[in-house]
Order: sequence, then structure tokens, then C-alpha cells
Amino acid sequence: MPFLIVAFTECGLRLPLDPLFREVLHFYRLNPMQLTINSYRVIYGFIDLARQENLWITLAALLS
Repeated sequence: MPFLIVAFTECGLRLPLDPLFREVLHFYRLNPMQLTINSYRVIYGFIDLARQENLWITLAALLS
């Protein structure tokens, strides 16, 4: 399934996974393959925006 790998790479998924992303997966008790491509885009978009603004984002900020 090369299309799936390309889609994950285009949405910003990199290995090792970001700590906030791992925390979200752990909080919701999900396997990374249970998320849709749009979920990856939203979470990694949030992470990238926080990095650009030099902010420290936690799971509580993401949930509120």
C-alpha cells in the first residue's frame, strides 16, 4: 500500500513520533493505524504551529 505511506509522509508524520503525538495516542488508547489521515494533519499542524511560535504545548491545551 504505497499510497498510504505517501499520504502519511505528506501530512507530516516522521519517525520517531513526536512526544505530544504519542501522548495523544496513549490518552485515547489508540494504535497509530486507527487514525485517519486528517487526524494526523490536524495534530501535526497543531504541533508545527506551536514550534513556529516557540510554545510548549501539552495534552491539556490540545483537549481544550
